[in-house]
Amino acid sequence: THKHRIQYEWEGVHIVIDSYKGALAPIPPFLEIEAPDLETLYRTVEKLGYTKEDCKSWDTGDLIKHYGLT
Repeated sequence: THKHRIQYEWEGVHIVIDSYKGALAPIPPFLEIEAPDLETLYRTVEKLGYTKEDCKSWDTGDLIKHYGLT
């Protein structure tokens, strides 16, 4: 499985857009956001047009399970 990754640094926050190829290709592109604290994380999420309810603290295994690829 291959992953394509685009990374940004914005206002002290690390933002990654990942998309999978191969066996995990059914997983749509997704954002990974790393911030120094939850307040900054949620502020960034809202600036990007999402809500904190959209946030998931998933790892790759959780994504695979969610999309039924196990």
